[in-house]
Amino acid sequence: MRFQGEPVLSRQTHSSLRLVYISTFTGILFQLEWISLADNIVFGLSVTPEKLEWILSAGIFAFFIGHIVNWLGDRISLNGWDVIGGKDSGNAHFDSGSKTNFKKIYEIFDKINLKFNESGFEGDLNYKISDLMKLLNKFQDDKSKFTFMLHLYFWGFALFFPILAVIYYFHLALSYG
Repeated sequence: MRFQGEPVLSRQTHSSLRLVYISTFTGILFQLEWISLADNIVFGLSVTPEKLEWILSAGIFAFFIGHIVNWLGDRISLNGWDVIGGKDSGNAHFDSGSKTNFKKIYEIFDKINLKFNESGFEGDLNYKISDLMKLLNKFQDDKSKFTFMLHLYFWGFALFFPILAVIYYFHLALSYG
């Protein structure tokens, strides 16, 4: 997902998110005994299930901490864009559709300004203003949808789901391990 032409999550955060998801779900499958070690050999080394559980837990914890650090850096970046606090940055090109809407709005403004003569405005100014208001309302609706998706992606997919996955893994590890 992009905001103002830049990725919402950095490459580092995407990488750490993948590591958290892959390692956590591998650990969950191991805890649920859906993955078993044939002859306790991993990469040609003999490993007991207890040691493998410890290695998985340490890896998951380290990957999760790294992800949180990367995610916090991305959050600081979004604060710099004034996205998270609900403030407007005044920079309105947040997706490709909005550029088209702004072009239409500017065209209407141009028409309004150019159609003024000594006797007043030519044409139906109220109609032009109503067109402008429709476009502004559509723009606001598009912005609301985009903002919702931005928050869902940033807070849900990149923060809460990994937290829940790691909590569930450690719950299984402590309960059944």
